[in-house]
Amino acid sequence: MRKRTSGSSLRRTFFIVTLTLAAAFSGFAREKRKATPAPTALIVGTVFRNTGLSLPGATITLEEEAAPGAKSKAKKIRAVSDTRGEFAIRVPAAPMRYTFSVTADGFETSNKQVVIQGEERVDLSIQLSPRLK
Repeated sequence: MRKRTSGSSLRRTFFIVTLTLAAAFSGFAREKRKATPAPTALIVGTVFRNTGLSLPGATITLEEEAAPGAKSKAKKIRAVSDTRGEFAIRVPAAPMRYTFSVTADGFETSNKQVVIQGEERVDLSIQLSPRLK
């Protein structure tokens, strides 16, 4: 024989399941809002020797240029080129001008200006010449 379930018992079960699902989905939505990263721009490139071979271990320094008349709170970002001479640096996707320097032992320093307008990717190719003695 089949036992009859009262209507109030079914309503209670439905209510509990509904509350549990609502709590689970609201937590998911809250976590998703927290996990949204700020937009960034990407500066990537490769450092080469004057012979055309890649240059691993070069130090890349990116420094924000202060606006004319503003106090300089220059923020520096450093990276090192990998075994293939490549590097990648993420910066905020806000309009900004950077001074970009590349140094390596036994090579002349290279300086460039990089301008970021928003969410974009800037590709650079840097060739360093040997330092004359």
